[in-house]
Amino acid sequence: MKKTILVLFAFCFLSGAAYLIIDFWSKHELNKITSNWPVLDRNLAEFPILFPQTPPNKSAITLHQLNTNLMEVYGKRGNEHFTDLVNSYMSASLETPSNLIDAPPEQLLSFLNSISVEFDKILSILETEEEPIFAFDPQPSPEQEIIPISWPRYLDKLLLTKALIEEKEGNTTEAWRYISVSANLIDAMFANPTLIAQMLGLAMARDTLLVMRKLTTPAPDHLTQWPDHDIKNSFLWALCTEAFYSLNLAQNGEILPLIELHNEWSKDFAAQPVSVGLWTRFLALAFERPYMRFLAAARLKGFRNQIDSFNKTGLCQSAPDLSEQQQNNLRIHWLLKSDLTETLLFGLTILEFDFSMYWNRLQQLMIHKRGAQSILQVKREKAATGVWPEQYSPVFDDCKNLSWTYSTDNKGGISFTFPQTKADNFPPSIQKEYLIYTESVSN
Repeated sequence: MKKTILVLFAFCFLSGAAYLIIDFWSKHELNKITSNWPVLDRNLAEFPILFPQTPPNKSAITLHQLNTNLMEVYGKRGNEHFTDLVNSYMSASLETPSNLIDAPPEQLLSFLNSISVEFDKILSILETEEEPIFAFDPQPSPEQEIIPISWPRYLDKLLLTKALIEEKEGNTTEAWRYISVSANLIDAMFANPTLIAQMLGLAMARDTLLVMRKLTTPAPDHLTQWPDHDIKNSFLWALCTEAFYSLNLAQNGEILPLIELHNEWSKDFAAQPVSVGLWTRFLALAFERPYMRFLAAARLKGFRNQIDSFNKTGLCQSAPDLSEQQQNNLRIHWLLKSDLTETLLFGLTILEFDFSMYWNRLQQLMIHKRGAQSILQVKREKAATGVWPEQYSPVFDDCKNLSWTYSTDNKGGISFTFPQTKADNFPPSIQKEYLIYTESVSN
């Protein structure tokens, strides 16, 4: 009897000691990775000090409600296709790399006329009221319902559509008014330190720049250098947000609810669900917090390496190659063949990420910004002199490798091109963009 008690005591003592060692080790590894975090220059755990939880302000709430009304009310009136009308008109206009603008279809004009009251309210908010502040929570729970921040994209397309139509009708001042309002909305997106807000902001800003270059000058002074915020820094802050989400999950997340949430998502994407058996429940019961810390430490190591690499890379340079670095981070082998294996491999799948594609989007925007700046400057010179300048040499403080070439022809036309030799150095997604712009006498 005494022997059994001693064995049980020894087992409990060793198990407790093992847990304390693993718990201390996991805390140490996590703290080692998060200390002196790049860009923040402080521990990643202090991220909420710089970016605290922020509720949406009145402007954002009202804009969201107006957008919801547009989506719901006009759907009930049998206009379910109005989004297609806006999208198809925008796409057709932007695919024409010149100042030519298609005449809007009557259905689109009728729709825009029908929403004039709501649209005037949107303009009033973005022109005269406080800049929208979209909700941000640095410590959301996995189960927390989050209102998508994607809805401003549709409002922006409406603004750009109105700008194109006003320019087509010769109302240039009004066209630039809509562009200015679009820029205000996009600036509010860029002010939100989440990756989805930054990516949507980049897509929206690209479209706005492509519309800007079609318009007659002079452009308002505040738009000649737009977007004028630190694009790279906003991107790095967003990556820090994503990193903090992982840290928050390590400190507060639970394995079983996380797997259940994953399995719910799996139904929507026809993915293989993760089974939850005895071993997984044992892991969740006995070593949940250390396991979550180790998982976060491995993930945050990858985050840290990428943020550090991007921080040292100029925005005019291609994204650093992180593929080998990522593979080294993921060289972990599991020997057990059980439901625990599925759980551990599930943990590894959320380590697999590469932000190079997002960096490429930053460069894409910079290319279009340089193109729009050059085109508008040449248009400004023609407006002042009555003729196109024979030569144009842009003066940029940075990113000289992103300059477009300018040429005139003997028929009085002009052409701007982002050289193919330069485009070849960028990913295919950029090469397929609108890297040419022309105007002829007949235009």
